[in-house]
Amino acid sequence: MKRFFGGICAFGALFLIVLLGLGFAQSFHPAFDSFSHFRLIFAALLLVAAPFLWFMGRRPIAVVAVLSVGIAALVTLPYLPGFQRGFAIPNKTADWNRISITQLNMRFNNTDTDRIVATLQKQPSDVLLLQELTVTTSPILEGFLESHPNQLECHSSGVGSVAILSKYPIEESEPNGCIRFEGFASATLKVGDKLMTVASFHSRWPWPVGQSGQLDRLTPAFEKLNTEYSILAGDFNAAPWSHATKRVAEMTGLQMMSGLKFSWAPRLRDTRTISKHFPVDPKAIGDIQLPSWLISLQNSFGPVLPIDHILHSKAVSPLSRDVLPDVGSDHFPIRTVFVWK
Repeated sequence: MKRFFGGICAFGALFLIVLLGLGFAQSFHPAFDSFSHFRLIFAALLLVAAPFLWFMGRRPIAVVAVLSVGIAALVTLPYLPGFQRGFAIPNKTADWNRISITQLNMRFNNTDTDRIVATLQKQPSDVLLLQELTVTTSPILEGFLESHPNQLECHSSGVGSVAILSKYPIEESEPNGCIRFEGFASATLKVGDKLMTVASFHSRWPWPVGQSGQLDRLTPAFEKLNTEYSILAGDFNAAPWSHATKRVAEMTGLQMMSGLKFSWAPRLRDTRTISKHFPVDPKAIGDIQLPSWLISLQNSFGPVLPIDHILHSKAVSPLSRDVLPDVGSDHFPIRTVFVWK
């Protein structure tokens, strides 16, 4: 029996080692990049499996598993908690200019918009960069109309629009700053004596879905963000160490913030009738009624994947970044404060 379970554990560990290794080849093909997003999960499972492998007599595989975890930790070091760098020092920036930005994918069928508004008003930001704005989640626009009267919604299909809500006036909103069907909206804000470009981005899922092609089509829009004062935030559907995220950083010329922030949590709704949230869609995928115990279980999970990111130009420095409380979405809001001289 011990030999049988040892074999099963060894096979599972080898499978995880292969997946982890393929993720390191992320730049060769989008399929490998898809494996890279789960690097920390694969590494955690191998770390748990290693002691069992050792005591079951599969010591060579246990050693390889530990080495694989070590390599994964080493190459992911800049993104791990406690290793953030490039943040401004608060006591040296007290008189600097600053702007606060909250990034949130609201989830297309999240009916609890009052909860979203209350949470974001409790820890207010100057600019809100939102994704999955639909008929169901659109009341948030009115909820912030008084405090953030300058609003840009880039209408789209799929799981909804992207939007920019700002306290500052929108100086410029070029037609190509709002790219329909590609989850991208940008605007130039008048912030004091500076013109600052902000952009909201919603990426498609990784391979085999169309993330790579979407990034290709957005190349001109990303390149226009390479200005002295620019901030891009969104749901990248990609880990910060992924090739997809690195591509966006290279195209925009912006810096990815270091330090890991988990933002996505498993959240299913009682119903997923698409036509309810998108009346223009004549078809529905049907209702899915979930048992109450499953809803309670999934709602008890905190964020487990780091897929919401914010990039910035060199002229602005991050001062703080915090994950805000659950707002009923499968994404948690992330509030970031930037400063500049």
